[in-house]
Amino acid sequence: MEVYTDASRRECVVGIGYVIHFDKVYDGSKSFEGDYSSMDGEILAILEGLRIASQHHDGHVEIHTDCDEAARKLTSKQTGKWKEYQESFEWLVGKFESYELKTIDRADNTQADHKAREAMWSA
Repeated sequence: MEVYTDASRRECVVGIGYVIHFDKVYDGSKSFEGDYSSMDGEILAILEGLRIASQHHDGHVEIHTDCDEAARKLTSKQTGKWKEYQESFEWLVGKFESYELKTIDRADNTQADHKAREAMWSA
């Protein structure tokens, strides 16, 4: 299973998007209003993608993000809200037999980017 995630931000809105490739393609988006940074959005997108993916599969999952910093924050020791995100990530990936978190080029993440922008502008 492959999970592609992305986020987009403007003013007080963050849109997140995910595209999941498994036995078929699952995609979705969501928006959050409030004081969220772009980094919050990237991490929330990863968490939401994993949450949805865990409802369909429990084997190996590859998570793809175009934000290297989000991947780093989720896989290295953190404090504050970043620690809370990291704990949520660890709980979610614990639902799978194994996982890989990969940073990819933005050009390879256009579907998730489209879903994130769609959510941002519809908010």
